[in-house]
Amino acid sequence: MENGKRGVDRNSEGYTDHTVGRACRNVYREQMLQQKAETLLHKEIMKNLASFVRKHMELMGYELVWITYRDPVTGQEWKKK
Repeated sequence: MENGKRGVDRNSEGYTDHTVGRACRNVYREQMLQQKAETLLHKEIMKNLASFVRKHMELMGYELVWITYRDPVTGQEWKKK
């Protein structure tokens, strides 16, 4: 391999190691599923929070026009009308 870079599914001699490759793919898939579940939960929580704030503002006689919130870890923003 050039520059000493080897794939995770290769052993120290450079031969394919299917067991390691399969294990790494399984770990990666599990991490992606966990991240997706956390993102869905986060979106549901924020949707409920926006609804809560909107309803309370309406009770006070105000109308919420726009809400923007940001995940401090990832920096991802969501905008809600």
